[in-house]
Amino acid sequence: MTFFLLSFLIFLLTACSHIETTASEQQTSPTVNEIVIQNDTGEPIDQVKISVQNINGFFNCSQILAGSICLNKFSDRTYQGNPIEVSWIQHYEPWTSGQIWLTLPSQIMPDHPVRAVIVIGNDGQVKASMKTSAQ
Repeated sequence: MTFFLLSFLIFLLTACSHIETTASEQQTSPTVNEIVIQNDTGEPIDQVKISVQNINGFFNCSQILAGSICLNKFSDRTYQGNPIEVSWIQHYEPWTSGQIWLTLPSQIMPDHPVRAVIVIGNDGQVKASMKTSAQ
């Protein structure tokens, strides 16, 4: 009888410990394998640097001509949500974005890496987002 009660108690405890998760809770952080910097300023920009806050990571492009991009592919890395800061020289004047966060795609597909896209526009405007390979 004691064995039966103990088994029943263990069954109740394990049954209560299971918690259902919703689809949005199961969604994981995207995997990133490429960074693209796009120059939409209308003139060349120099010494472009993207610094990843909290991990002391960075990526540099020496010069990006007007209407051009600079890109780098790398091994898959899990996006951790760290803020970035973009700095550059435009017409001999230093610019910086301050801390910004990447906008995530509405749907993250497991096993499909995304690219980080940084668009530098006029008057120091910077847009940062994650794009799927289809976008």
